[in-house]
Amino acid sequence: MAKASGIRVSWLNLLLVSLTAVTITLSIRIVGALLIGVLLVIPASTAMQFRRGFGQTVLLSILFSLLSVFAGLFLSYHLALASGATIVMVAIALFALSLLLTRRV
Repeated sequence: MAKASGIRVSWLNLLLVSLTAVTITLSIRIVGALLIGVLLVIPASTAMQFRRGFGQTVLLSILFSLLSVFAGLFLSYHLALASGATIVMVAIALFALSLLLTRRV
């Protein structure tokens, strides 16, 4: 849409791809490949349910990612569960909750 509006987006696209590549590369040893995919997709999908602007969606996505990780680690420690799977389940639960909260009939 920005390109159709006449905005030069080639350098923004390169920046976004580069930052995503660096994030994945640095995170792969810490959280694993499957969890990286989940932490990139589900929090962004959750944030998009609230239909805000681009900046607010990015901030909400970061917030949902951090919330998923901290709540997942907390629950996995106290309930003796696998941490990766617990983080994924928390992220999915947040997405489901966002669907219920933003449901438009």
